[in-house]
Amino acid sequence: MKRAMRVFFLCTAALTLAGCATWPSPPGYVEVIDQQKIQLVERWARTNNTQVIWITAPTRKVPATGT
Repeated sequence: MKRAMRVFFLCTAALTLAGCATWPSPPGYVEVIDQQKIQLVERWARTNNTQVIWITAPTRKVPATGT
């Protein structure tokens, strides 16, 4: 029983850590909110009598304007 609980705890911890991991943007790129995708999805939702609730806004990588 103790072994099963230990395995369950380790699997849960591994999945939690994997779910929180993100890859950094490549050098020279930044992430910005993808307004085109938002407008496209919102337009589709209006035509299909659906409501979209954005939990996380969609992003895209664009070249950074250097300083």
